[in-house]
Amino acid sequence: WCDEMMTVGRIRRSLAATIQTTTPSAFPPLYYILMNLWCRIFGYSEFALRLPSVIFSMLGILFSFVLAKDMFGWKIALTAATFLSLSVYNIHYAQHAKQYAMVWCLGAASMAFFYRFIRHGRRWDLAGYVLATAVSVYTLYVGFLFLVIHYVALFVFRLEKNKRRDWFLGQIVLVASFLP
Repeated sequence: WCDEMMTVGRIRRSLAATIQTTTPSAFPPLYYILMNLWCRIFGYSEFALRLPSVIFSMLGILFSFVLAKDMFGWKIALTAATFLSLSVYNIHYAQHAKQYAMVWCLGAASMAFFYRFIRHGRRWDLAGYVLATAVSVYTLYVGFLFLVIHYVALFVFRLEKNKRRDWFLGQIVLVASFLP
């Protein structure tokens, strides 16, 4: 479809040209950089172009399962993963050579790491949160909405004092990652 042809048009160049053409665009460059590198290895067939979206969609289901398990237990997590696996929207976007499945996966990862940090205070989870959130913004600007959701959730979960310093440092790293 038309949007997929735009993806091919942006990635079927040198890596430098791909970056140059996506920088002034409404879409961040990361997805197109990854696809440029992916297609150099696997080619430009319809299957090769759409496979990353399938992979990201499946990983999104996995991260959603992890989040649901941490919040509600195994039964709810299995139910959520099953519904996501059968979701018309998830299946639809898993079939397109666009960044939507990737940003959905990163949003689920960001939320899972966020919840784990809030709950356990582990720096590993904070690092995963910062990485997933930053990469989501470089994939699609809607990733900034994940930050809004997390800040609102902080009011609900009330971050414990012993976690606040690490959280603040993580936010500094996150903001610094947006400077480029």
